[in-house]
Amino acid sequence: MRMRSFSNMLTLVLAIAGCIVAIVLTYEEFHPQAEIGCSQLGGDCSKTIQSSFGHLGPIPTSVIGLGMYLTVAGLAWKRRSLLAARREAELNRVADSFPVTDDRESEGLYAGGLPIATENTTENHSVQATSVTTVRLRSSIKRLDGALWLISTAALCISWWLQYSSVFTLCSFCPWCFGSACIVTLLFLLTTNDFLLEGRKLDGEQKLLAIVSAFIVVCFLVVATPVVVSRVIMCARKNEPPKPPAEVPLDKRALLMPDYLRWKGDPKAPYALIEFADYQCPHCKKAADRMEQFIKNSPRKPIRFAFRNFPLDQHTWARPAALAAEAAGEQGKFWEMHDMIFKNQDAMEKPSFTKEELDGYAEKLGLDMKKYDADYNSAKVSDRIVNDLVAGKVTGLVYTPSFYLITPNQISLHTTIEGLEKVWKDPNSPYWK
Repeated sequence: MRMRSFSNMLTLVLAIAGCIVAIVLTYEEFHPQAEIGCSQLGGDCSKTIQSSFGHLGPIPTSVIGLGMYLTVAGLAWKRRSLLAARREAELNRVADSFPVTDDRESEGLYAGGLPIATENTTENHSVQATSVTTVRLRSSIKRLDGALWLISTAALCISWWLQYSSVFTLCSFCPWCFGSACIVTLLFLLTTNDFLLEGRKLDGEQKLLAIVSAFIVVCFLVVATPVVVSRVIMCARKNEPPKPPAEVPLDKRALLMPDYLRWKGDPKAPYALIEFADYQCPHCKKAADRMEQFIKNSPRKPIRFAFRNFPLDQHTWARPAALAAEAAGEQGKFWEMHDMIFKNQDAMEKPSFTKEELDGYAEKLGLDMKKYDADYNSAKVSDRIVNDLVAGKVTGLVYTPSFYLITPNQISLHTTIEGLEKVWKDPNSPYWK
């Protein structure tokens, strides 16, 4: 009973904490400009809350969550009184089972060492009544356990589905929503223990099943956590306001524009745009899709565009993809391979992706595969990628994609596609001088 009372108290505390989170999110719903601490943690709560996932019809999900937490708190409070009544009833039943007698009554029960039959109907009725009360209380508590378990199970599924949608669909991490999902998970574990496991002793097969299930969950978390963290970091960077372009010394021009670059546009144009990117970076794929329009709609013409490799360590296939594109470039198909890799970027995220699939892109382009393989493994191609990495790091590059706008009088580094677009649309921007 002590453990049940503690579990119920913990359920009540978690429900109250959930109410606080839901109230904060509801306040943000009606005051989108309010600062509730998301930005300090790299989140964008307003974007998440105001999205289609933040509403069920006209009702904000934060209001639904608040109602759920209040319901859980109410049921836990009701269960608290029932547990106290059950504890008292069980104490009374124990007391009624062992009636207190004085010495004379005790002596009168025996004669010559033999017990004498007595009337104890009143005591029996009292014990029976107490037993019936205890059974009813247990039944009521069990119904509350079931209701709490159903509510927390539904909340668990909905809450984590919303977390997935927030991070992988909206690309907007909300720390408050994540906190609510964690609270719901703890509530689910508590209510599962109260409803399904209370008073049960697991046999050998059930223990084995529980251990195997726990092991599978832990393995899933180990595998999924780096992916989720990487996605959250990417979303946090995406939600940062565009940083002002950085000035790069003019003496870095030769470092940024080596002879081996492959240009789109007039190779002798006075204006040049050089992108440093990673073939496995989602933002780089979006930039690749927009570069053609950027070049066509440039406010200053003529302009030339080049791509340089900056494969990040956390992307397994970024460097092999860079080698493949450069190897294809040795046969005049760099941009074709560049476009094909970005078009099939999602395939590189799958665990089943192999080098053979990457080579398949070269075959589709009709390349001489013997020469392609030789170039892929050559020092010339490998050194080119190393040179690209060194050039990016020396000039201050950290993120992908990053863009260097090179004009006759200056060089500027633009670290977001949005920041570049702002400059691109303004023909009077000082970065064109």
